[in-house]
Amino acid sequence: MPLGTVVKTNGQAIADMTAERQTFVAAQGGVGGLGNAYFKTALDQAPDMYTEGTPGEGKVVELELKTIADIGLVSFRDGQCNLKLNEKMRR
Repeated sequence: MPLGTVVKTNGQAIADMTAERQTFVAAQGGVGGLGNAYFKTALDQAPDMYTEGTPGEGKVVELELKTIADIGLVSFRDGQCNLKLNEKMRR
């Protein structure tokens, strides 16, 4: 998630991502099941067996991104603002 992302549930903020590599778990995942590769043996190379996993936690969250301007141009005439901005974008 980008820095400045706020995680909300029911309109209430539950996390504010303000630091690099910050982690937050909104909902716990379930335990994974075992696929047929787990049951493979030397005699049975393609077993038809598997076990199902358990479901994870379900939750509805809203991600709100707070943004700020990177560049501010002050006291330029209208045409000059666009010209200066275009020059900066090309670099």
